[in-house]
Amino acid sequence: MQAGYARRGEKSRATTASDVNLNLDAEIQPKFNRGYPRDNILFEDSQTAVLFQNREEAMRVDMTNAAPLQHHIPIYIC
Repeated sequence: MQAGYARRGEKSRATTASDVNLNLDAEIQPKFNRGYPRDNILFEDSQTAVLFQNREEAMRVDMTNAAPLQHHIPIYIC
């Protein structure tokens, strides 16, 4: 289920940026635990992109704003 959407019969609630980041972070760590590489990998959830390079988080970008995203994507593919 997408963040910010309620199941039938549940009340919906507004999704904040911190909720989205927590959900994305909660998905990233288990992937690393399963052996995903940390050298050059990009995770995204339609709201935020998180780039890991050299085993560290290199950047976190708001994907809803195209201007900074256009600047940062070439860093990932280099």
